[in-house]
Amino acid sequence: MTLEATLAAAVARRQRDGTVRSLRVLPASKVDFCSNDYLGLSRNPALTLAQDPASPHGSTGSRLITGTSSTHVQVEAELAAFYGAESALVFNSGYLANLSVMSCVPQEGDVVLYDKLVHNSCREGLRLSRATALGFRHNDMTHLEALLRAQSSSSRHVLVVVESIYSMDGDLAPIKTLVELCESYGASLVVDEAHSTAVMG
Repeated sequence: MTLEATLAAAVARRQRDGTVRSLRVLPASKVDFCSNDYLGLSRNPALTLAQDPASPHGSTGSRLITGTSSTHVQVEAELAAFYGAESALVFNSGYLANLSVMSCVPQEGDVVLYDKLVHNSCREGLRLSRATALGFRHNDMTHLEALLRAQSSSSRHVLVVVESIYSMDGDLAPIKTLVELCESYGASLVVDEAHSTAVMG
């Protein structure tokens, strides 16, 4: 079963169990009893404009509860269109995005092979995941291929995690070679483009 099929099955299980949650914008006509905005001050036009003209775009609490705004929805739709993706999800920071993806996407039994110079946020996410995480020497495709070969007889999903441009040294990952290796060994490639959006990858 592919990684995508495994994740789809996990979502289907949540749907069947009634535990799927989704982000939605709280209509302006509704009273918000779920966030930190107990008095509705964030939606008072006189107060928000006096404070800061950009403040109507801020969140009043967790996006999952009532903190998703129409601005979030618009930006995510534009990003999905830009990347040709089904959808997009914006996080508070790149650190939180990496931490969240690496702790949630790899499932128990999966193997993640990561470049030893990927950002700490990726490594921290992997530490929180239930997957096995193995580092390979920085940009060393021979070492990566040896690790991929060692996993090739396994039925587990294998993910390879790299940065397209490494944040500390500014060097580039050999993306073309990485894609070829991942295709050869049936692995999924995850590329952190924090320093190269719309430039590399």
